[in-house]
Amino acid sequence: MQLHNLFPTPVGFAELGRSLSDEELFFIRELETRPNQGNTTSTDNFVLRSPVLTNLRSFIEDAVSEYFKATVNPKHNVSLRVTQSWCNYSEQGQYHHKHAHPNSYISGVFYVQTNPDDRIYFYKDGWQQIKFPPEQWNPYNSESW
Repeated sequence: MQLHNLFPTPVGFAELGRSLSDEELFFIRELETRPNQGNTTSTDNFVLRSPVLTNLRSFIEDAVSEYFKATVNPKHNVSLRVTQSWCNYSEQGQYHHKHAHPNSYISGVFYVQTNPDDRIYFYKDGWQQIKFPPEQWNPYNSESW
């Protein structure tokens, strides 16, 4: 018997390749926060718009673009943009709640600092609100095969 991945869920990983600057870290640490389910989150939902995080935003946008091109391979000239960005803070014993981003085609996470034993869990509901016609069908962008 042969097994094939059919409709796989690609998860991309990208390394920043540098440490965050003191200025970037200070900005992230000093953001105003509010309680969230299981942890806390920044009140600012557009943190990547800050001039302090310009280089980080460029890195994230490049990674998203590379992921989109590799997985969707759109037929038309489509570019994605970051619409929202915020910081979550979890202390020992806290957690990040299960959730989805229904207004997003791609969601991403950038870890500033984490415990080596920490992990992220993914789930798929199977419904896409936004679809792009591909240049060529592949296992990542197909609904049938």
